[in-house]
Amino acid sequence: MLTLIWLGGPLAVAVLLTAVGGARFGHWPWLLLVGVLLAAAVVFIAYLQAPPDYQHSNGTEGEMFLGRWWDPNWVVAIVGIGYFSWTVGVFVGFALRLLGQRPVE
Repeated sequence: MLTLIWLGGPLAVAVLLTAVGGARFGHWPWLLLVGVLLAAAVVFIAYLQAPPDYQHSNGTEGEMFLGRWWDPNWVVAIVGIGYFSWTVGVFVGFALRLLGQRPVE
C-alpha cells in the first residue's frame, strides 16, 4: 500500500494538475519545476525527521550525514522514482487533455 502512495501519489497529482487544472502544453517546464521543488521538499523533510545520532535511531540502518543519522542514498532513490512518476503524470495529463478536446468543426 505504501508503494502505491509514493509511486501513485505523484502520478495522480500531476495528472489532475494538468488534465483537470487546465494547464496548457507550453507550461510543461513549469510543471516539471514544481515537481523538482516538491522533491527537494521531501528530501528536506526526511532530513529534518532523521534522528540526530545512532542512539536515537531505534537501530535503523543509515549513516551520519550532515549531522543526522539517515540514509541519503535511499531517500534520493525514492525521490527520484517519485519524480519520474511525476514527470509521467504530467505528460499523461496533457495526453488526456488532448484526447478530451472536441475537434474544431
